[in-house]
Amino acid sequence: MQRILKRAGVVGLLFLYFILICTEKTRAEDRKEELRCIAFYSSVNGVNSTISYVTQSILENLGEEDAVSLSVYCLPSDLYESMDYKVKTAVAFDMDVMIVADIPEEADVDILRTLQDENIFVLAVDGHNSSYEQSASIGTGNRSAGVQAAQMIAERVGNQQAGMVATSFRNSKISGSRRERQVGFVEEAENHQNLQVKPECICSSDTLEAMQTVRKYLDENPGINVMYCLDSASGVTVSKVLAEQGRTEDVYVLCFDYTEQVRQEMQQGGIDAVIVQNPEKTGQECAEFLRKIVSGTDIEELIQAEITVPCKIIDLESAEDAGSE
Repeated sequence: MQRILKRAGVVGLLFLYFILICTEKTRAEDRKEELRCIAFYSSVNGVNSTISYVTQSILENLGEEDAVSLSVYCLPSDLYESMDYKVKTAVAFDMDVMIVADIPEEADVDILRTLQDENIFVLAVDGHNSSYEQSASIGTGNRSAGVQAAQMIAERVGNQQAGMVATSFRNSKISGSRRERQVGFVEEAENHQNLQVKPECICSSDTLEAMQTVRKYLDENPGINVMYCLDSASGVTVSKVLAEQGRTEDVYVLCFDYTEQVRQEMQQGGIDAVIVQNPEKTGQECAEFLRKIVSGTDIEELIQAEITVPCKIIDLESAEDAGSE
């Protein structure tokens, strides 16, 4: 009898093991049949980050027949800047692909290891490639956009003394994409004798604090006649400060990202030109990239891919034709 019970126990364990194997196999097959993706964006002072428009374009370009599901989350600024929070969320929801603006250069080793262990592919949509192996970049070439901005400023008549302003959610560091825009601008400015660049000014995401910072920056650099703003938030802040000082005619303001607030400031004369990204085209490229992953394309062909989507500079005259770009 004991021998029979032991044999029954062994058979039961084998049966349970068989069920577990089948279950895990089914889960694996399900993951292959559907590519689970998650994206994060933020809204600062009611202005959505560019990645929100990119993810909207991805959804529009993915048809019902595509085996790709995309979940999009809006985060407050503190969580949006936390790579750790994003990774933990992606892991908790068993995601295959995480879509972010970029991966910080100083990303924690443990965070990158978690991404690697969980086999999560990261798609950065702000033109900034990462040291994380299983990643790719699709979006604006930020350094080349900075070069383009410097060339345009240098072509203006007379000597230009340019200030640089950026918004930081962490009050001390600016994102990789903004840094690339800065580097491209500074490098190109060295090729033009009539363009002098002042040290950067980093602003808080809080509007009142940012305006105070810009006032102080302008007071310390009275010769500035150009403000090169590395994002839309800083462009709006600079525009408002110049308006209250009655200097909108004296200082040329160029910023990134054609948001609704930027559009309003342009119409009021506070912002003269904007470097326009193309989130629609970026989203289209991302959708095609995700299709390649889910179709079984050799992942080695996609790792560290870098697809650049060109941007352009528009002024008030061409703003209406630019639409939501």
